[in-house]
Amino acid sequence: MRVLLVGHDFDFSEAGGISRYSNELFNGLKKRVELGTIATGGIPRPLRVLMPIVVRGYDIVEAVYPDVAKIIKGNAKMVTMWHDLRLITKYAPSTQAKLHPKLVERYNVANRIIRYWTLSNYANSEAIIANSTKTMNEVVSYVKNVGVYDPKKLYRTIPL
Repeated sequence: MRVLLVGHDFDFSEAGGISRYSNELFNGLKKRVELGTIATGGIPRPLRVLMPIVVRGYDIVEAVYPDVAKIIKGNAKMVTMWHDLRLITKYAPSTQAKLHPKLVERYNVANRIIRYWTLSNYANSEAIIANSTKTMNEVVSYVKNVGVYDPKKLYRTIPL
């Protein structure tokens, strides 16, 4: 079986946050499957909004964040990991505008596209994973509010 992890960053040298999760996931999976990674973290969001990731030759793809990229999964099964709903709904616009003030006018468009990615990746996923019950409840509430909730999906909470 071949598994592809798609994330913002797979810098395993850091001890906390997504790097810690990525490291644990990577080390656990590499013993059992053939594993690949794609990191999109080096490209500012407004410049990567139209860059889709096409999955070829993998059986499973995991989006380590729902907004990491527009993933075209082909025949692969897809899993989406939600760490914090606020990354999509609250923090992303203001944080990115502070980091890249010259591109601030593009953030409204970029954030609409990123929200579209998030919902599209949710729709194309067979399973949704959250790092806490609180996050899972927020995700379910969010997708219900926007009218795309699918009760047939597999929903699991897996603490970091």
